[in-house]
Amino acid sequence: MSLHPILVFLNFHRLVLTGKVHYPRFDQINLLYPQNSEPGDDLFAPFLVVTCDHPDKPSNAALRVTFRVKGLEWFHRYFLPYAGIPLFTGAPGFHAKAFYYRSSDTSYRGQYLWESREAAETYINSYPGQFMRKLAIPGSLEINVLDNESFA
Repeated sequence: MSLHPILVFLNFHRLVLTGKVHYPRFDQINLLYPQNSEPGDDLFAPFLVVTCDHPDKPSNAALRVTFRVKGLEWFHRYFLPYAGIPLFTGAPGFHAKAFYYRSSDTSYRGQYLWESREAAETYINSYPGQFMRKLAIPGSLEINVLDNESFA
């Protein structure tokens, strides 16, 4: 199955208009989503969090995507993270995303929660994953999909 960008975009707006999309205040992001890194790494600092209410559907899968970009340009730092919100928040099965940045090597990390492994894999194998593959420095893209037992 593949995602249709226009339907995802329209679904995002439906979710916003029904009050199901939330953005924690910037001063609360570090409390809700602490710095994220592997042991011995420089820290990834959170800078954007988006959540979507699905009280009747638990998060059963997590997706972690890490990649590097060639430089810290305005386009990478400000436009891409925010312009992409309608294209992942409206995807079927999306529950939450925390977006992290590490300035020491211009790396980004997205940590998503999904309703199912299938929803996460559909997302990463559709246009968003293709876009990340084009944007990332070759060889720097890491994608991990975990079932709920793996990230509990």
